[in-house]
Amino acid sequence: MLTLIPISLTLNQDDHDKLTEIYKLYCGTMLYIENSILHDKHLAEDAVSEAFIRIIDNLDKIEEVNSYQTRSFVVIIVRNISLNILKKQKHIELQDDFTSYSEDEDSFLDTITAMELYDKIVETISKLNKNYYDILSLKMQIK
Repeated sequence: MLTLIPISLTLNQDDHDKLTEIYKLYCGTMLYIENSILHDKHLAEDAVSEAFIRIIDNLDKIEEVNSYQTRSFVVIIVRNISLNILKKQKHIELQDDFTSYSEDEDSFLDTITAMELYDKIVETISKLNKNYYDILSLKMQIK
């Protein structure tokens, strides 16, 4: 589990609250993206920690925490850090296309959002009465 306490001690209360909210909203997404790129839990946690340091450096650029722009900003930071770690780890040259903005980024965010939404739906369905769960899981082919 990641902790923000040492870093957040240097922030004022508003920035601390903003960072805490970012952590609550996006930490799971960040870890998911990192794991999907790096395929290593420990490297992913290190990358998320590094991402939060970059987010703190740019906290003044974030106006509304729960927004598409903030989510995109966080995902871009996480993705770039992951690719940099992968590059260092595997000693390979990555094309500059991976570190610059592209139209594929919107589809990447849509895919991540769809996967999160699917997971929430599955979680909600699993809490239903067994009869309803069986019917919906067969209809949706939940695995």
